[in-house]
Amino acid sequence: GSEHLTKFSAEERLVEKLHSPDLYGLKDNWDPIEIDSEIPILWHVPKTGGTTVQDIAGACHGKVIACEIGVKYGHSKDTKLKILQLQRQSYVNVDTTTLDGLIRAKRLRLVRTKSMVDLIVSPYLHEVDQLFGPPFVDGQIRGRVVTMFRHPIERAISTFNYLQIAHWEPEYRPEMQGWTVEQYATSDVIEDNWMTRQLVHVDSSTPLNMGHLQLAMDVIRRKVFVGLMSRFEESLERFEAIFQWKY
Repeated sequence: GSEHLTKFSAEERLVEKLHSPDLYGLKDNWDPIEIDSEIPILWHVPKTGGTTVQDIAGACHGKVIACEIGVKYGHSKDTKLKILQLQRQSYVNVDTTTLDGLIRAKRLRLVRTKSMVDLIVSPYLHEVDQLFGPPFVDGQIRGRVVTMFRHPIERAISTFNYLQIAHWEPEYRPEMQGWTVEQYATSDVIEDNWMTRQLVHVDSSTPLNMGHLQLAMDVIRRKVFVGLMSRFEESLERFEAIFQWKY
């Protein structure tokens, strides 16, 4: 009993030493929904159905999307923002799925006018926050975040299968085609707490502790509306209600 209490107290002290991210550019979940002054953001956790959410927003709701598709065909060299018709959908000519792309999107002032983009898709929550400032001022346009979660074992297996065939991806690993799931799980290829690291904004070289986990959960509590891949239709309806998307 005393050993457990000592360990718990040490973990609590770790929590106190870590700084909770402010993320001022992103609305808190309890903030009133103000469609005219907020931009929907999909925090894209890989292999959770996020691409399907993105496609439904674009193809079914006719929304203008910011993602990697907008810089195809040389549009990464554009010096001004524009809306493109690609693959029968509308995209703004920035890539919000890479760090360099987010820097360019901020330089082009992507979020200074809500009329330019209806949904920003990115795996980088903190860097997306920086699109909105600093400075952060009252009354400015801010982001409203949603995401899809999936059981971590299912997501890991999906990633394992994907990396074996995704020759178009930089992470493509054809040598894994002869691997078992157990080999993948014990290799250096498997993710190391990717979601927690993104939420608390630390890189793969930083050892994680219970403080990081507590902060990650707090960011979700404050900033992220969560959908579940296992309840996809219900989750999508929730997102549509939050953003007031109508068919």
